[in-house]
Amino acid sequence: MDIIFANAFNSLEHITCHKLKLLHDNFNSFEEAWQSSVQDYINAGFDQGAAQMLSEEKQKINPEKEFQKLEDAGIQILSIDSPNYPELLKEIHSAPQIIYIKGEIVSDTLAIAVVGARKCSDYGARAAQKISSDLARQNICIVSGLAQGIDTHAHTGALEARGKTIAVLGSGLKEELIFPKSNKKLAEKIIENGGAIISEYSFETPSIPERFPQRNRIISGMSKGTVVIEAAPKSGSLITAKLALDQNREVCAVPGSIFSENSQGTNELIKLGAHLVQNAQDVMGALEIEFETSNAFQENLFGSEEKIVLDILTENILHMDDIIKLSGFSAQEILPVVTKLELEGFIKKINTKYTRA
Repeated sequence: MDIIFANAFNSLEHITCHKLKLLHDNFNSFEEAWQSSVQDYINAGFDQGAAQMLSEEKQKINPEKEFQKLEDAGIQILSIDSPNYPELLKEIHSAPQIIYIKGEIVSDTLAIAVVGARKCSDYGARAAQKISSDLARQNICIVSGLAQGIDTHAHTGALEARGKTIAVLGSGLKEELIFPKSNKKLAEKIIENGGAIISEYSFETPSIPERFPQRNRIISGMSKGTVVIEAAPKSGSLITAKLALDQNREVCAVPGSIFSENSQGTNELIKLGAHLVQNAQDVMGALEIEFETSNAFQENLFGSEEKIVLDILTENILHMDDIIKLSGFSAQEILPVVTKLELEGFIKKINTKYTRA
């Protein structure tokens, strides 16, 4: 399979997306490129030094062994020519020639990026979680970067709604390299819930600071639009927003306090023309996506506990004690479910009783 040799090239120390594209565009296959000479690489557009380095580095790689590492870890590779490669990502300048995937992605899934500050406020965390959760209920995949702060809350919000989410990493997908380490469990939940973690970097590529701005073009590139929630001036989130604009994608920003440094970036984006958004419906309106308002549609993403409570309250007005009794769950199990349904507007409290909203 030609993907074996694509992965082998991508595992070389000094390979770049641009160099992979030169190989892709100037040889009939990556396998043919692997067998080629220094002069062949020069003819393909490499300078003398880069061609020599490529030829020397590939001698240290066993393509089959490198590919076996991926198979053992349950990681698939998609080339840019694959029918399953994300459609929107193909359109951007400097699209990755190959991407690594652990989990599942669907090439034509409607996706929106939600990004922001690592050191976010409680306001930012709540906004990210709520907007992402509500977008997920509209069958939209949430794309973010698995970083601490807003990224974490964006992924978590999507998972709470039983929706799909994709994390784009700035390292290879080897389990030990997932960064930050505190989000390893979150990465596992994303995969378990039908989403994916993805990267353009080979399996054992460590994360270094300069790789994170590079991966941001993938976050924005595979998304119809980007929502920025809290961003300091010159932050990575603003880089993602700029990349989205360069890719001719819409940018939305959640406004914040004029006294907060983390709101300076988002407020500036709004001054420069980004869509001011306060909720998921605003985001979808800015991106010209129809917002489905029926409860039936949104309830499709609920878990069994939520559905049981909703069924019990469909034609009843009940005290909490009655809900507990009829559901068969303990008070400890049912209280957070009722609270969540009330906060999200699916049930309401009348005096001391609950009913469907």
